[in-house]
Amino acid sequence: MKKLIHSLEYDGKKYDLMLSDEPDHIRDCLKKNIPVIALTVNGRGDLGFAPWAAESEESLLSDVPYMENVIMRSVGIPETVCMTERLQIRELCTGDALNVRRLFDDASDGGFISPWKGSADETAALLKEYHRYYYDMYGYGYYGIELKGKKELIGIAGFKGISEEEFEQKKQDKALVFKEIKTGTADRSDNMLEMGYIIAAPFRRKGYAAEAVGALLAMENVSGYSVYAFSDAKNPEGKGFLLAQDPGLHIS
Repeated sequence: MKKLIHSLEYDGKKYDLMLSDEPDHIRDCLKKNIPVIALTVNGRGDLGFAPWAAESEESLLSDVPYMENVIMRSVGIPETVCMTERLQIRELCTGDALNVRRLFDDASDGGFISPWKGSADETAALLKEYHRYYYDMYGYGYYGIELKGKKELIGIAGFKGISEEEFEQKKQDKALVFKEIKTGTADRSDNMLEMGYIIAAPFRRKGYAAEAVGALLAMENVSGYSVYAFSDAKNPEGKGFLLAQDPGLHIS
């Protein structure tokens, strides 16, 4: 069985979602980036390779957000996660590869190291997997910053998990300053996030970083985490950003 079960329009283009219980058809859809959900009636194990699945068509049709999320993840449509007075903050995706590389190349002294390294093609491949799986798996990540009404990536801000061991190592690094910018609800090593941000040179000193970080810290998905930010002690802009946060600045 294979059938079209939902459609989504984005930027004037229509994207169809397929439901299938045929392994070859599902593999073909995945290869061609066609959105598809595997119908795993009676716990079919031979469809375990499919990234998205449903146990019945009826339950799937009642969950429109899930179906549209599968479409967006499959074709690389980034979701807007929050808005501010001046900014639109959205997920990163494959199409951001060149701009992401330029951002990190132009601001390599900021202390925020790109998690996507390599050639432009390699960066695009990594961003594709990041957009497809990372946000749903963890509920947080790094996001693109745009000015409202302009589809231009002016920066990146967001979070990554940080282990207790990694935190202690960074805390003892004399070249860094750090600050707890949000206190979590539990004292656990898996309850810690590291904040990172980068703003393109023409858009600095306008308060965009603080505006974006404030909006991201208010997201429900990070409500239980303690969030820490680090900066090169010799970077006045990064240090100034930390000083503007609450509670106190710690110098390691």
